[in-house]
Amino acid sequence: MKRPCIPGDREAEVSTFVPLLDTEQVQRLPAGAREVVEYRKSGLSLNHIQGCPLDCAYCIRHTYGLWDQRQPRALMPDAEAWSG
Repeated sequence: MKRPCIPGDREAEVSTFVPLLDTEQVQRLPAGAREVVEYRKSGLSLNHIQGCPLDCAYCIRHTYGLWDQRQPRALMPDAEAWSG
């Protein structure tokens, strides 16, 4: 039986380093991209990482004007986003 992934459970977590944006870089993001928790029709969305190399036409980042943000960057560490 597979164990559930619980934040802080080191045996169950898989982690990939995502560089943090500095304060100035975060301030340059559009306001919508700086919102860490967003309410959607289907529930809450945790958006503390911005950017993706896939460039899908339907991607939510296009609504924020982040067309060129292809390298994922974090607004804050994971633990801070979860506790926020």
